Amino acid sequence: MNRSPIPTAPANRRRRRGMCRWQDRRGAAVVEFAVVANTLFLVLFTCIEFSRLNLIRNTAQNSAYYGARAAMVSGADAQDAVDAAENLLDAIGAKGVTVTVNNGQPLTSATEEIVVKVEVDYNKNAFFAPLFIPNHKFVATSNIKAERYDFFFDGT
Repeated sequence: MNRSPIPTAPANRRRRRGMCRWQDRRGAAVVEFAVVANTLFLVLFTCIEFSRLNLIRNTAQNSAYYGARAAMVSGADAQDAVDAAENLLDAIGAKGVTVTVNNGQPLTSATEEIVVKVEVDYNKNAFFAPLFIPNHKFVATSNIKAERYDFFFDGT
């Protein structure tokens, strides 16, 4: 028999103490998830939003370039440029698009430079950002020299 002045604890007492600790922490994972989930979803939705807006910004620049390329050849008119630019933006589902060619002036054989301006309304294309950044437009402009000839040069 153990007659020491310090009593020793039974072996099963430790086990009970461990069980009590585990039961006290039963909802800890839920609370931690509730705290971290807000930040996680904020970062996730922000990434989605900025990816979408970056896609629209880059496609607006590309559509201005493709519109200018469509209008630079001989025989093309401003509507060809508008159609080429809008077709590219329609592929990604952009809404609120305005395409202007040479500030509304008609293209003639004397036109030396083609200027295509594409404006995309930010509020009609963003998912969440209009709540924080209202009344903004993406503006992309492309200038290109026209290749319009009234004659054929055969080199002789």
